Amino acid sequence: MRIGTESMSLPASERRVRFGEYAIANKLVTEEQLNRALVIQRQSRDTIGNLAVQSGFISRQENIRMLLEQKNSGKHYGELAVEQGLLTEDQVQKLLNIQKMGVKHLAKIFVEMGIFSRLQAVRALIDFRSIKNSRQKG
Repeated sequence: MRIGTESMSLPASERRVRFGEYAIANKLVTEEQLNRALVIQRQSRDTIGNLAVQSGFISRQENIRMLLEQKNSGKHYGELAVEQGLLTEDQVQKLLNIQKMGVKHLAKIFVEMGIFSRLQAVRALIDFRSIKNSRQKG
C-alpha cells in the first residue's frame, strides 16, 4: 500500500465522503478490512442508555426497562426515552454527542489492525481532510 504526497481522489458520486469510503476508493484497504474495522468501531462505542446512567439522567433500572421496551418497539433508545418522559431531547442530543466523541477513528483502528503504520495513517488523514475541505469550498 502506498500513501504518498500525491493527491488521492475521492469518489465523485458522493457528496459527504467518509474516511472508510476514501480508503476503499484509493485502495488503501480492502472492503473486508473496512468491514472488520467498522465492527471494531461499533463495539468500541458506548450505548446511549449506559451514557444516560453514567450522566445521572436515569437509573440502572430505568435503563433496563427502556432496553426491554426498545427491543419490543424497534424504536431508537433516545426517541423512546423522550416519549416515556425519562430524557429530554436536549439530553438525548448531549448523549449522542458524547457517544460520537467516544468512537475510535477508523485510521486508528487500521493502525491497531496492522493495516497502516502511524505515519501512513497520518498521511492518509491529512490527504483525506485536504481533499474534503477543497470539495466543500468548491
